[in-house]
Amino acid sequence: MAVPLTLSICSLTNPTFDVGVLDTNTVSDLRQTLFGRLGLDPMKWHLKLTYGNTVLEDPSAMLSAYNLETGCSLTMVKESPGPNVLRATINDYQNHTDSSHLRTAARSKELVGPVSNIEVSARTFRDQEDGNAKSKLFLTLMDGEKVLVRKNLYGTYRGKGYTYGRHPPAKCFTESDEIVSQAEPGCFYQMEYEVGHGGGHRIIVDDWVVKISYLSSSCTEPSDVVNFLLRS
Repeated sequence: MAVPLTLSICSLTNPTFDVGVLDTNTVSDLRQTLFGRLGLDPMKWHLKLTYGNTVLEDPSAMLSAYNLETGCSLTMVKESPGPNVLRATINDYQNHTDSSHLRTAARSKELVGPVSNIEVSARTFRDQEDGNAKSKLFLTLMDGEKVLVRKNLYGTYRGKGYTYGRHPPAKCFTESDEIVSQAEPGCFYQMEYEVGHGGGHRIIVDDWVVKISYLSSSCTEPSDVVNFLLRS
């Protein structure tokens, strides 16, 4: 049987207040209750909760798992949300048009705060393996319709200076890179790719992932995930 609990919520930015829950409620349930109580948008904020030295980290864990009792005090810290994750798979796309312009794969939601770093990886990246080399992968920072920064992630597959083969390495961009430092709230990122025109060019990308982490956030659970799949 569920046991009612009254928990005291302490914060540096808000007066201490009590909240009523059940011990069968999850950490996620408690966070949603607090978002409602404080009038916060859960897409723009993450609430870090600690009991003593223990962080209530698992959103699916019941409060009873942390041995909470009525009268217990939790410390609440308001942080930037967890990372935005973009995932794309391009399944042997062949361009039959006369245009080789950039095409958009996954696009993030608008940013809600400054960015700390961006991790990029792709399990496989290749083209048709003969003829002209045209295939490229980009990450682009946008402000509305305006391109702020466009980053060619690996160069042109099989092109001059390309040394990665079919399995390029993971990369991490930090505040020293413009793709991170120029990001502001309201901007967004989009994954883009290029494949040559005329029918002979192909691009294959498996498990292309971009993880965008906010500054001043300890949350590792993604706040948003966007998946893109293009079949030939």
